[in-house]
Amino acid sequence: METTPTSTGAGCGCSIAPRENDYRDEWFDEQCGGCRFLIALSGELGLDWGACTHADSQFDGHVRFEHDGCGHFSVRNDGTFG
Repeated sequence: METTPTSTGAGCGCSIAPRENDYRDEWFDEQCGGCRFLIALSGELGLDWGACTHADSQFDGHVRFEHDGCGHFSVRNDGTFG
């Protein structure tokens, strides 16, 4: 899996690409698209983008890309992604 790093710095939780120095393997399964607190946007944007609704997350109320992540990930009950 080769992707181009897009993060702006360590620990930002943004676009966690596997080739980054600060990438953690556990993030592969902990991306926003699989988090129960991500609410998809309407229309085509909702295929890849959603709003974080986790009150304890620094990204609460922010639009997030499905492959972003943060320290407050919580797996969806049905195990779906996106």
